[in-house]
Amino acid sequence: MPALLRFFQQRPLVGWLGLCLLVKAALVLALADVFFYGEELEKGTAAKAMLDSLAVPHHQLAYHYYEGGGFLISHLKALAFLVAGENLLAHKLVALGFALAVLAAGWHFTLRMFSRSAAHWFCALLIFAPECFQKLSLLNLGIHFEACLFLFGVLGLGAQLIAGEPGRRPWFLLGLVTGFGLYFSYQIGLAAVWVLAGLLWRRPREVFGVGGVLGLLGTLLGALPLFVMYSLVGEAVFDIHGESIAGANLERLTAFAHSVFVEPGGLSSLTAGAWCVAVPLAVFVLAAPVAGASSRRPALFIAGYLVLFCMVYLGGGFIGGRVYHFFLLLRLAPVWIFGSVLVAAALAALQERPGAWARGAGQAGGALLLALGLCATLGALAYGSPGEPLKNWRILMETKGYSYDQYFAKVLWHFEGTRMQRLELCEAFNDSDRDWLRAAAVANLWSERAGAASLEEALDRALAEFADLAPERRRDSAFGLAPLLVAASDWDGARALAVAEKAPEGLRLQWLEALGRFGSGRHPYAENLSVELERSAAIAEPEAFRRAFRRGLGRWLYSRFRLSEESAEDFCAPYGEALTRDLLSGYRAERAWHTLPGD
Repeated sequence: MPALLRFFQQRPLVGWLGLCLLVKAALVLALADVFFYGEELEKGTAAKAMLDSLAVPHHQLAYHYYEGGGFLISHLKALAFLVAGENLLAHKLVALGFALAVLAAGWHFTLRMFSRSAAHWFCALLIFAPECFQKLSLLNLGIHFEACLFLFGVLGLGAQLIAGEPGRRPWFLLGLVTGFGLYFSYQIGLAAVWVLAGLLWRRPREVFGVGGVLGLLGTLLGALPLFVMYSLVGEAVFDIHGESIAGANLERLTAFAHSVFVEPGGLSSLTAGAWCVAVPLAVFVLAAPVAGASSRRPALFIAGYLVLFCMVYLGGGFIGGRVYHFFLLLRLAPVWIFGSVLVAAALAALQERPGAWARGAGQAGGALLLALGLCATLGALAYGSPGEPLKNWRILMETKGYSYDQYFAKVLWHFEGTRMQRLELCEAFNDSDRDWLRAAAVANLWSERAGAASLEEALDRALAEFADLAPERRRDSAFGLAPLLVAASDWDGARALAVAEKAPEGLRLQWLEALGRFGSGRHPYAENLSVELERSAAIAEPEAFRRAFRRGLGRWLYSRFRLSEESAEDFCAPYGEALTRDLLSGYRAERAWHTLPGD
């Protein structure tokens, strides 16, 4: 034990990395709320497309052409699939790697900018962050959290050069990190602008001399992937959901502020949400007057970047309006992480000041923040099932780390050819559940009338296109027509059901189940399910029609209870034994689609 303590004293970062790995792995193994959000499975499907060698140009597998971070993550997930299998665990292995990398980068950044004590505080604050940021760090989407890795590089190298560090290598490295960082996430450009402003103020001669030339060369080299993507897709590389940097309106800004800081419960609580961002920043503001002169300049440099970031965020077109879920705070990950650097510096400065009151204030403030973070960790663990690690491990290994439905919705417009040609392209995925694969492709390729004058004409056209398919492919494809049934009915669920009841004999049960699976909303809640069950009661005899629709509703429920059949059973129990039996039959069928085949 003494030897181990000496080892960690000599290599403290190793200890922090170990603690970070322990906390993050516990959240994953407990099946906490750290799965599926923000296109996690779509990035996994892109990874599977790479491994299955779909016959399309490689860049088209990136369903969004702007910012390369997500596409880079898909490549890393493809490697993880090769190591761990095409499952959920592979996603979290990549997420853990990035979480450790951000922690290590933050340690070195804080150590260089401030002190060893501040670096220790930073690691503690990052590991025991507010619950929302602990969860966000495990989603691994290749955007805002992961981009902090490059922000540490740009701001760290920039601060060194602004402080007068000699040599040419830092200029080139700054350009290299900035260039590739811009490909990864456009928010790196904001940090680059802030660094450039500092360099123009402190070292203008070098900016317009050899240093600037080296920095420009590094930037061009680092940004090569961005230039390649631009040459392939043109302006689409800058189209971020049609948003613009400017243009947040007052209504969205007010809704954002009110939901974060005023509405009771949920995200405004100390252990869960954005108050945990405001409180540490307030600690820094109060501690700044007593901070040493040596730490004041780097602190102002970081604070200036955060002010610039917040001005662009609050005044731009990307503020999300009302915050009703922790995921909507993802874009504020840089504020939390670099705010934590400032808080760590303030706490370290307080503890290094002479006088018991300063040290006591620093220790008390740090202890309070860590206590809140520990409560957040325990709360996140309690959401899952930490007492069943072996069962949870099996779920992580068996659950597919990809999902076709949402991926096809975003990527199929990249592919050329007729609908049937693109359907054949989708069928190139190597998946034992061919019915799931085909239904997902058809649901996205035949989701609109495509010029048909009526619902009946649209369905007749689709079935005519399927006529030459083999019986199994024709059956699976017809199951994917539920979105067309609903959309062509002008989103009138009752009308869509009436059409399904009158479908050809071999399609009735299939379409009724498919309509139940399509549901009346993206997320099944009790009120939605009650409405759908009332519709099922109105379906004409025989009872088999109603049961088929209810099985479809059970499939729909899977999107809410992916990792816990027990939770699905509890949710269905109030509806009675007969309805619960049909619902769970559909739930288990859908779960089988999302489970890897056994050996």
